[in-house]
Amino acid sequence: MVLQLVSGLSDAYATIGSQIRHSDTLPPFYKARSMVVLEETARAKRTAVTAANSTFLAAQED
Repeated sequence: MVLQLVSGLSDAYATIGSQIRHSDTLPPFYKARSMVVLEETARAKRTAVTAANSTFLAAQED
């Protein structure tokens, strides 16, 4: 199941997929899924911060 999870990831998640695949032993499914969810959450936060910074800079230019 872990390999199916990793193989179904998009290119945006290639790094976390590679980390999971290259573990000494494959983690249990729940741990692999948790790793992907944490990465997804971190990406969403980075996107939100970037959008907020862009909005702030655009407001200052006006």
